Amino acid sequence: MALRKKIILFLLGSFVLGIMVFILVFTPRNSVDHMNFMTRHGNLNTIAQQAHGLPLQPGDTMAVQLTAAGTLEVGSYSPIMVRRDGESRLFITVDTGGGHLGNQGYIYSEDKDFNVVGAEGFPLVESYEYKRLNDHWWSYDSVED
Repeated sequence: MALRKKIILFLLGSFVLGIMVFILVFTPRNSVDHMNFMTRHGNLNTIAQQAHGLPLQPGDTMAVQLTAAGTLEVGSYSPIMVRRDGESRLFITVDTGGGHLGNQGYIYSEDKDFNVVGAEGFPLVESYEYKRLNDHWWSYDSVED
């Protein structure tokens, strides 16, 4: 009887451990939460640092991509959009795909006091969830089904 109890506890413990490992491994890759942000933070900061040097005038937008060498290249289609608003503030949108309707990613704001929620040029508040990740970075995720 004691052996049967140990086997059941072992199987139950293995199942719970398996679920925990699945959550820890799967969630960071398919979500734009703080955990995923920590894994991408290096690349995102590289993009932000190099975007400051792009020749953008107020009101301009440019699609760029991060090369394997770690440099930004102008691209006709890219999930990375860099723009300057009318006040010459720099914004970067990095679309990571996935999420609801395939719309999720990160937003960089040069102005750490700027609130992207409801701001012109960003998705509608009613259909997106925003989270502030640090002084300059936000995440967005479509909440529509």
